[in-house]
Amino acid sequence: MFCGYVENTGVSDFQFDAQRKTFHTQGYAEDPTAYAETVGTVYVGEKEKAAENDGRTVFEENKEKLKKRKREHMGDPSDPEGYKGPWAEYTDQVKSSGPTEEQRATLDEWAARKEPKANAKPDENEKTILHIEDTHDYQGRSFLVAPKDHEVNLYNTEPPEKCFLPKKLLHTWDAHNKGVAKVILFPKTGHLMLSCGMDSKIKLWEVYGKRRCIRTYAGHAKAVRDIVFSNDGSKFLSASYDRMIKLWDTETGACLSRFTTKKIPYCVQFHPDDDKQHCFVSGMADKKIVGWDINTGEITQEYDRHLGAVNTITFIERNISFVSTSDDKKSQSLGLGYPC
Repeated sequence: MFCGYVENTGVSDFQFDAQRKTFHTQGYAEDPTAYAETVGTVYVGEKEKAAENDGRTVFEENKEKLKKRKREHMGDPSDPEGYKGPWAEYTDQVKSSGPTEEQRATLDEWAARKEPKANAKPDENEKTILHIEDTHDYQGRSFLVAPKDHEVNLYNTEPPEKCFLPKKLLHTWDAHNKGVAKVILFPKTGHLMLSCGMDSKIKLWEVYGKRRCIRTYAGHAKAVRDIVFSNDGSKFLSASYDRMIKLWDTETGACLSRFTTKKIPYCVQFHPDDDKQHCFVSGMADKKIVGWDINTGEITQEYDRHLGAVNTITFIERNISFVSTSDDKKSQSLGLGYPC
């Protein structure tokens, strides 16, 4: 059996939906039990929020108008130089803006990580191993000096009268634990051979005589892709997949300088001129060719003309330009633009 009191109340559908939606979104609604004289002043739910919003429903707009920004005077239309027209700036417009101190510190830190570095901190893994004891002959000459007691005259600059195709295997140099990436001969005399491998090591060999391994250069964290001698052979550059280019002393095995752009170098090449041996170029995996100055350790020029990784660099035209090959299936001739 039900008992109670029922009172007839007339509420339109729109008012009912407005109060229902306002209660679900804002958390308050008009009290339906309020008397006629208190309608719009008594609320149920979040009464503080209702007072803050003046009891507005979700269908009512905020009657508070935003302050209209004022513009500067448009000027005299007869003055072409001083007339601003409807494009005049706002009076409170900020004409210049910049990052905050915290944002500036973050940007500086990011720029420092991206900046190419030379002469970076020495790697603790940089070391060299000398495999022979007789590094000097009876006259005090190091192994970099070509010997004269071989059947072949290593100091002769003239080509031989007769040349023959190789028919017999003379010797096999076997010391790398993984694949060999490149082999180059000592400049002019060719009595020494330098090899780099996927085992991240570089080795110097004898071409004549006992054909021994003279020295091992270890300092790269990943495979070595390219190596190149300077004109006199006293130094050489190595490019590795660890994103480092290193300058080595051939005789002592010391690492003299380190260069990096945070990208993988695919090839390196000294400038062929004797008076410009402090300059070299490197082809990078990020499609760029970078020119370096060994003395200052800074980048002197960047070439960004390829659409793929640069694989080789060859100097031409009396060393005033070079030809580069790339994974973009193109070969380009570029003029030297860095000050050497």
